[in-house]
Amino acid sequence: MRLWARRPQLKRDSLGGNVTLTVRQWVLAFAFALTACTSRTMSTNAGTVADVERHIRRLLEATDPHAFLVISVAGSPHFLQFSASSAAIELDFPLVTAEQQAHEKAIRQFCRGPDMSLRESSGSDGSRFLDCNLPRDAHRAAEIARQALRDLFGVADSARLTFAGDLLPPVAA
Repeated sequence: MRLWARRPQLKRDSLGGNVTLTVRQWVLAFAFALTACTSRTMSTNAGTVADVERHIRRLLEATDPHAFLVISVAGSPHFLQFSASSAAIELDFPLVTAEQQAHEKAIRQFCRGPDMSLRESSGSDGSRFLDCNLPRDAHRAAEIARQALRDLFGVADSARLTFAGDLLPPVAA
């Protein structure tokens, strides 16, 4: 199945609040922002595993409750997506493509670790998502995110990552 063949959907958290976008939806949202909504604050930055905490901190510092962060692994289909509430940081794993579904068992196992809780949710079109709640602490959440990149996707510390987000404060110099 092609990733782009499905109609975009928004997934809301269990309280109907934060909207989390899949990468496919992020690209569509980015295109919309570029063409019709110039006041949007989309950002994209390159980095490595060492930069994860800085970008998670940006997510926690965001003033808009709809802010989100996507960390993509360059040259692969792998990514982690995050949103934050007043209580936790949500690490969201869509299970839309066969590639994503192949990682379901490993994701479920990973999210059984300390400081995490897992729940399954559905998008408006019935797509499944695994949502892993992390502590609302940038340092601890970054440790978990770095471990997820290593354990789930085999990412080396020197691997190139892309940090893309919406409604996040600028990267500090």
